[in-house]
Amino acid sequence: MYEALILVCSLMPNAEPPCVEMQDIRGPYTTVEECDARIEEMLPEIPKMFIPPYTVAKKCDKKVGI
Repeated sequence: MYEALILVCSLMPNAEPPCVEMQDIRGPYTTVEECDARIEEMLPEIPKMFIPPYTVAKKCDKKVGI
């Protein structure tokens, strides 16, 4: 099972909080392809929630025991 995670970090000095982790509430997903597709759905929401400049990291985290 895979969990979709996105980390958004501000590039502005002294930003509070400097980084925010966005977690998907739909998953987990059985394949990494499904997880990647969900991340692509989530990405367009970032500019609506954060003021540039920022950087984005994304990954499908493999969960053991789910």
